[in-house]
Order: sequence, then structure tokens, then C-alpha cells
Amino acid sequence: EAEFETQAVASRALVQLSTADSIFVPGSQETNDQKLAKLTAQLNTHVNNLIQSVIQYDVIDGFGRTICQHQQSHSRTDIIVKYFLSTIHNCLLYCSANQKKLRTHVALRSTIVKDIMI
Repeated sequence: EAEFETQAVASRALVQLSTADSIFVPGSQETNDQKLAKLTAQLNTHVNNLIQSVIQYDVIDGFGRTICQHQQSHSRTDIIVKYFLSTIHNCLLYCSANQKKLRTHVALRSTIVKDIMI
């Protein structure tokens, strides 16, 4: 039950953590010198660890509670739902071993879909 501004900043940070820019410095010589396979493996490892953390620490349910908390404010709900969907999209965008776990968790073990729809 944090303030909305805190929830929004944390949600936005999670979206940013789910992008390739969070582990690669754009234009970095180190990144430019590495082979694509190695960079892809680093990104997959990062996304796999992020997905495990999202599931382990009930982040999805936290999004659901935040959506319910702000259900009377469409503008706030829109922001939180946008960040939630962006995070899930980014995590599923990359080929990772934990994609199935994340999809299963969202579909079967979490109330987030019901919270968003109702």
C-alpha cells in the first residue's frame, strides 16, 4: 500500500530492467567487440533471472493489488497496466527458458487477469 508515485516508479523501473538496454551500454566498445551469440546468451540469462524473480517475489500479484487499489482512477490504472503489460511483453519477447513458467504463472496462479478485466 505505497503511494501511487512510488508504485509507478517501481513499475517503470521493472519495465526498464526487462529491456536489452538494462544490460548493454548502447555504443559501448565492449558490446561492439562481442559476438552476437555471446550477447544473446547474456540477454537470455538476464531475462531468465528476471522472470524467476518476478515469479518468486509475487511481483505479478503486486501489480494486481496495485490495480485494485487504484481502480477508481482510470489514469492511474492505465499507467500500472501499461507497465505490467510492457514488462510481460519484454520478458516474453526474448527466447528464454522460463517463458513457459511466466505464462503459466500469469494464466493459472495469479489473479492479475481477473483484476485487470473486472
